[in-house]
Amino acid sequence: MVRFRVEVPWFRSEEVAPATTLLEEKAYPDSALIGLYRLHWQIEGNFRDIKTTLGLDVLRTRTPKMIERAILMQAIAHNLVCAVMQDAARAHAVPLRRISFKAALTGMRQWAPLLLDASPPECNRRYLALLAILAADLPPLRPKRSKPRAVKRRPKACQLLTKPRRLMRVSKSRIQK
Repeated sequence: MVRFRVEVPWFRSEEVAPATTLLEEKAYPDSALIGLYRLHWQIEGNFRDIKTTLGLDVLRTRTPKMIERAILMQAIAHNLVCAVMQDAARAHAVPLRRISFKAALTGMRQWAPLLLDASPPECNRRYLALLAILAADLPPLRPKRSKPRAVKRRPKACQLLTKPRRLMRVSKSRIQK
């Protein structure tokens, strides 16, 4: 276990002790483990990007085969957006972590018609312009930002459809509401 304190201005300091199986102290110094621990919010942010930003928070397919396809397609879409972000970071010497996934996804959606309808040289020029926009539109640095886990989606007031529609009876009082 590696113990360290997390200190955020105006908040109570907290002692954190993550457990690890990396026991070789020379190969895995405490400072490296602490740095990895602090990066865990970025991993959580990546999961949020996949689930919420790309719309994978609710699977609408029924069969395991279609669920697998939906997850694979979302992984491909996520990797495509990340590849564009990486191109922008390399082309403009910006740290990759500073480029917003949401901004990259929105930019790609808006620029897709312009890129698809252009000749190859014009498409390349437009792609480079997109990369410049992504590299210039950086969110502010918030190194100690807290992202608490909470459920935002509210439960629906309607009853669940638990039987086939033809067998389901809905009372008239529920219809009138």
